[in-house]
Order: sequence, then structure tokens, then C-alpha cells
Amino acid sequence: MIARRPEDLRARAEAVAGRVGRTGVSVIATEATVGGGSLPGETLPSWGLALGDGKGLEGLLARLRRGDPAVIGRIAEGRVVLDLRTVPPERDGDVAGAVVDALRLAR
Repeated sequence: MIARRPEDLRARAEAVAGRVGRTGVSVIATEATVGGGSLPGETLPSWGLALGDGKGLEGLLARLRRGDPAVIGRIAEGRVVLDLRTVPPERDGDVAGAVVDALRLAR
């Protein structure tokens, strides 16, 4: 996963965002943490999704974590961020479905 190329991650993020097909979902550049013990503080350029509009973010994160599959994200700059670096490409459809479900339940 450390060897994934940023341009490949961007293409995947764009494809996942297209599957979600909702306003309020955008593709963003991120930085992924490499590792705690072996490379503390090191990051790699990455790509992912940004969700939400600054309201109800904790609830959105909770819905994503409780979903099937569970999706783990973080809050940054008033949005929920989902970095794709550690998601296997064959699970992108699952991530898209989880995002759709979590956003639908937010209404």
C-alpha cells in the first residue's frame, strides 16, 4: 500500500466519487501517515474523498464506522476525509456503497 502511486489513488477517488454521485462529495489531495513505529511523522501524498458541510460530522463518522463494511475516516477542515491509500482497489465499490448509506441516513 505504501507503493501506490498518487495518480492511481486520484483516479480511484474520482471513480468512487462518481459512484456516490452526490453533491457534497469531492475528491481531495491528502497526506497519509506512513507508520508510527518505523517511520514516525513520515507522510506520503495520497487522494481521497471529502464529505459533509461542517455539520453533523461526528454522526457521519459514526454511521460510516457502524456500516457494513466499517469505513474509518477523520475530520479535517470541516469535512469527513476518507483516504484511499489503505483501501484495496477491489473494495472501492464497498466504500462507495457505505458512503451512500451513511449520507442517506444523515437526512
